[in-house]
Amino acid sequence: SWNPDLINRINQLQSCLAQIPEGAIGKQPRGPLPKVEEAFTLPIPVELTAKQQQMATASSTNTPLPTSSSNNLSIQQCPSASEIVSTTPSSILTTNVKPPIDVVRIDKRLLTNDQSIRPKRIKTEQTLSFTSNASSIDLQQMIKYSTSPLPPLPVSYLPDGHVPKPPQMPKIGSLDLNPATPSVILETRREATSAQLQQYCLSQPICIVRGLANVLKLDLGLFSTKTLVETQPDHTIEVHTQRQQAIDENFDFSSVTTPLKNVWKYQSTRSYTTIAKYAQYQAYSYHDMVKDELNEPILPTINTNSGSIANSNMIMTNGTAKKIINKPPTNASSLSSIRIIKSGANVDLSDERKWTAQLSELTKLPLFMRVVSAGNLLSHVGYTVLGMNSVQLYMKVPGSRAPGHQENNNFCAININIGPGDCEWFAVANEYWGIIHMLCEKHGVDFLTGSWWPLLDDLYDAQVPVYRFVQKPGDLVFVNTG
Repeated sequence: SWNPDLINRINQLQSCLAQIPEGAIGKQPRGPLPKVEEAFTLPIPVELTAKQQQMATASSTNTPLPTSSSNNLSIQQCPSASEIVSTTPSSILTTNVKPPIDVVRIDKRLLTNDQSIRPKRIKTEQTLSFTSNASSIDLQQMIKYSTSPLPPLPVSYLPDGHVPKPPQMPKIGSLDLNPATPSVILETRREATSAQLQQYCLSQPICIVRGLANVLKLDLGLFSTKTLVETQPDHTIEVHTQRQQAIDENFDFSSVTTPLKNVWKYQSTRSYTTIAKYAQYQAYSYHDMVKDELNEPILPTINTNSGSIANSNMIMTNGTAKKIINKPPTNASSLSSIRIIKSGANVDLSDERKWTAQLSELTKLPLFMRVVSAGNLLSHVGYTVLGMNSVQLYMKVPGSRAPGHQENNNFCAININIGPGDCEWFAVANEYWGIIHMLCEKHGVDFLTGSWWPLLDDLYDAQVPVYRFVQKPGDLVFVNTG
């Protein structure tokens, strides 16, 4: 049996085909099909465009105008004016026909005077960015006039509190004001790289490791004045101009009329020069001091350093033994007999391109003493912090002094004496820094930012033990935290 629905469809198609005028189908000559590029430029047949206009007219007569109660829905359903304008040119390029009148009519309906459906301008604030090219003044103004509802970010993530006060005197029974300096004598490379050495260094306020350069075969000649001049003669060096004095003296030379007396404030002036110029001064200074030593009576007093290299993980010191002749001056006429010396400091050796040989030589040190190592948090900062994760060199002449100070951020420090002379050290355990802070205030100098040379008698009177020792060439001094 036949499907009745299929029979009805066949009858409808036959009736539609019967209504087509004779000759409309199959009578026109057919040419070859156009290429794809040409097909896009051909006009749309009139039959199709006429049918589309009829459908658009029918839909426009049945579509009501948007009312105020359906503003949100109308905006979501109908394209905006900007959308219609942006889509119209593309349709013209594609079809080569004008847009229907109903499209323009819908566009005008959307452009009404009703303020409720018009887009509102939103005021936005400038966004701060770490990559912005704005100057610091512009950033301060933006922060000052910012109306953000969010609270400002805290400066520190530490709990709120007061600045820590200096600690009181440690409660210790019997005190040895001249304690023996902890020291280690290395004889083999295995001892230098052992974990026991690291544990011992970290358990003492300060210790001296003797024989390190010999067992590790460090070439300290790479840090000599001759090599530095040959490598980077024009490299900048900081110079501190000082007066040469005995180790237990620090006279105040600010007044010419009053008698000289020992004070805590240390006087020096800072300037800058190059390695080559300072090396020339260093050579003349040695020559003059040797000449004076031969012509005048010698009073054995101290041995002082002539140069050094410093880093928060490693410090190297180059010293030259020299016996200083200084009697306590009693009046201004004695000032002419006091030698003025210049001490070189803070020679930056952080550039690996300039100081390849020197930095490579320092990798021979034990892992916990190296400038760069996985266990050193300063190696993960991502940029150079002078004196913290970089090496600094000190070029000195006999009698040069390094005033009292805490290490940068209280990190450990390492110092290696390059030679050819000795360096004398004075150190105090970290738990006594509060007493030294009090003594600095008493004598009118700032503990953190001032330049001061403590008098040993004042430290002993305050019951502060002082480590005092001599560092030979090739010896390493490990300064613990503080």
